Amino acid sequence: LDIQMPELSGLELSKTLPKTTRVVFTTAFDQYALDGYKVEALDYLLKPFDMNEFLLAATKAKEWFSLAWGTKTEPKEEASGYIFVNSEYKQLKINLDDILYLEGMKDYIKIWVTTRPKPILTLMSLKTFENELPKNKFMRVHRSFIISLDHIAYVERNQVIIHQQRINIADQYKAAFTDFMAHNSMK
Repeated sequence: LDIQMPELSGLELSKTLPKTTRVVFTTAFDQYALDGYKVEALDYLLKPFDMNEFLLAATKAKEWFSLAWGTKTEPKEEASGYIFVNSEYKQLKINLDDILYLEGMKDYIKIWVTTRPKPILTLMSLKTFENELPKNKFMRVHRSFIISLDHIAYVERNQVIIHQQRINIADQYKAAFTDFMAHNSMK
């Protein structure tokens, strides 16, 4: 949005927009930068700007909307194959292949892994954790459960069984799980 426009400035226009709307201001005058941030602009491009500056602003906007709407814009690179979580005053390293399933409990998550008889407890929302997991290996099947697709022993009616644990597949996640099963089943 250009700051200097005929009749109504970009700053004035931005104040009339809904709270969920975010703008990137463009102008040839740097004295408006502070005003731009006062109206919660995502970025401020000083003309003339090049393609790299534009792409940086666009990426910032994309990331903001991704966080604001709880969606993930791009899959996380899985180069490492592990994650670190805070638990028991330590940073524990967990190999993604060892995760059986995650169980959400309000602000905490129980992480059930193959290498421990008891779950790892960490202070984090299930949604936050879900956004860090590779989508091709993990799937949410219930408001309180994310499962490792590699550790499914079998599926019975509306339940997934992983290490003798029965996990219900909630109605809102059934379609995605059914698609996964159809794609990975022998015909």
